[in-house]
Amino acid sequence: MARRLQRSKNEPGTQTGSKRKANCVKAPRRLLLLEDYPDDAELLRRSLAIEWPDCEIVLLSTEGGFRAALQQKGCDLILSDYSLPGFDGLAALAVARQECPEVPFLFVSGAIGDEIAVESLKAGATDYVLKDRLARLVPAIRRALKEAEERARRREAEEQLEQSNKDLLRTNQEIQNFYHTLSHELKTPLTSVALDSCNQLRVCINDLLDAARLETGKLALDLKPSSLAALIKRVVTTMGQAAADKRIELMQEIEPCLPEASLDQNRMTQIITNLLSNAIRHTPEGGKIVIQAGLAAACPDCIQVSVSDTGCGIAKEDQGRVFDRLYQIKAGDAASDQGLGLGLYLCRELVQLHGGKIWVESQVGQGSTFSFLLPLSQPSIEFAAETVRQVEPAPEPARWQRRPFDFRRLAVTNQQSPIIRHPSFP
Repeated sequence: MARRLQRSKNEPGTQTGSKRKANCVKAPRRLLLLEDYPDDAELLRRSLAIEWPDCEIVLLSTEGGFRAALQQKGCDLILSDYSLPGFDGLAALAVARQECPEVPFLFVSGAIGDEIAVESLKAGATDYVLKDRLARLVPAIRRALKEAEERARRREAEEQLEQSNKDLLRTNQEIQNFYHTLSHELKTPLTSVALDSCNQLRVCINDLLDAARLETGKLALDLKPSSLAALIKRVVTTMGQAAADKRIELMQEIEPCLPEASLDQNRMTQIITNLLSNAIRHTPEGGKIVIQAGLAAACPDCIQVSVSDTGCGIAKEDQGRVFDRLYQIKAGDAASDQGLGLGLYLCRELVQLHGGKIWVESQVGQGSTFSFLLPLSQPSIEFAAETVRQVEPAPEPARWQRRPFDFRRLAVTNQQSPIIRHPSFP
């Protein structure tokens, strides 16, 4: 039989406000009280309400009700009598440890001896309080809540450490891939003095320098109103020979009377050159590449530029990483592709510095389309932690078909990169 609760001058409800303020443990918001004796339940409820007036106290007396309350989640603490009709305290503890193992569980009972107390603690109970020594209840609850907070902080620290380890492993793999690729790039001009090899090495070195400037925040833009249409035409003319060498048809479709945009001409040339070079590299002989530019359908004060090819395409699992630093899609020998895996990474960072967004749509065997948005005018810089991830595109027609300028199938996710956010972007 459970012993009746008796008030005493040492009950927790008689603590002064100054004592309560002195304890900085976070107050429970929702508490489950498993008790079958109404008078005991009411006395406990009143004592707890005095100590934590904003805490929701859910009174339960059956196994079914207890299980239902646990499934609602959001419970900060569980108090339970040890002796309940048809549902003993250890059974309640086992259910609680299965449903919410992180929630403190305390026994408040008058029928619990030393052996049972030790057994309950071994089974996972946080503490126990005898009903004739209720003055220990609030300190026991505070201690249990404090220990739970410390465990939560420890878990968070362990998760952060695990994530840091994963990041370090990934960085280490990137470095290994980088040195492997760089050694291949360096061997080519050493074994051949061909102009193309020297140019390729120059591009690699420039990409490394730009990546370093981006990492240290020392890459600045020289923004001026400029004709993007004229810039695209110049880049297409420059890249024409590289496309012709592979018998690739290189076309441009630029909207008439395209307005000027605020941009850094050198960096925008670098972006478009990288996108076209990437398309030429991954498009087989006899293929087709089209660069389009026009006002975006969903953002009239933005220009959308797209580079589409009829190349090999990108697998879905690789599309989320193609803009990562040093990431390369391997097809066979790891050193078979030119470059260091920085081209698309630089495109993303430079587009974001212009206040824009970049994404890719691709299907294996049907080609890829890299697109980016560029605001016509630059607003003030805001350091926002946003970037674009691609929502799975609608099925595309086979091979080549011109698509309208529309980027409403994009969604926003988080990353740690400062960008210029244009007010017209959704």
